[in-house]
Amino acid sequence: MLKSTIRNQELQITKLKAEKEAINNKDTNRNVLLNFLSYRLKMCEVKSRTSKDVINTQNEKLKILGEERKTYQEKNKLNLKQSFIQAGMIMKQEAQKEDLKEALKIERNLRQDLLNLTEILDVSNVNMFPTYVQTMHCNDKGITGPKW
Repeated sequence: MLKSTIRNQELQITKLKAEKEAINNKDTNRNVLLNFLSYRLKMCEVKSRTSKDVINTQNEKLKILGEERKTYQEKNKLNLKQSFIQAGMIMKQEAQKEDLKEALKIERNLRQDLLNLTEILDVSNVNMFPTYVQTMHCNDKGITGPKW
């Protein structure tokens, strides 16, 4: 009986060792799983932090680009206004140019008419006019009195 008791106890010891080993294996598996999950969590945190930094940097760049865009739009509006003003001035100057051309034509015609009139009042044609005109013409030319 002693043998059977010893055998039972040895069997129990073996069972307990097997259970202990199984528990140790479970603990080891849990430790491995825990280490793996901790590592994954740290890596996710690092990626998250990196992504956050990238997002913040891009946000700053977008703000700067937005401000630059606003500045360019204001400059474009100003340039457009100046262009319209210049176009208006050009149109006015074109109208003035046409008016000046017309005035030059009128002046040329008036000069031609004046030349024609002065040619009529030439000394050879003075005798065709009345006496008072002859007197005025002679006084202008430095001739003293008409020749009657």
